[in-house]
Amino acid sequence: STGGDSSLCTLCPEGKGVEPGQGGSQEDCDWKSCSAGQYLDQQSGCQDCPADQWSTGGNTPMCTRCPDGKGVDSGHGSSEEDCVKKPCPAGQYLDQEHGRKHTHVYEVS
Repeated sequence: STGGDSSLCTLCPEGKGVEPGQGGSQEDCDWKSCSAGQYLDQQSGCQDCPADQWSTGGNTPMCTRCPDGKGVDSGHGSSEEDCVKKPCPAGQYLDQEHGRKHTHVYEVS
């Protein structure tokens, strides 16, 4: 609100804010910082990072992909350390030395 009368103040839209005494109009309202595991979409505010991506939060406009073969649930990655090795599909194992998946054929007798 203009004029300094706090009884005439209007709330910023959801997800936005302004420092005390700095808001003269709705255009002064900025997006609040996002939590870790989120990115800032300028149209809709904070959004969870998609699965297999992470973010430290703040005002970052995009998330960072986990390294190959690693993943994290949507909205739960706050650093690359949160990315964990994905389990191999049935019939495969992870070569710890080379990081590649190999197929192992099981014979049924």
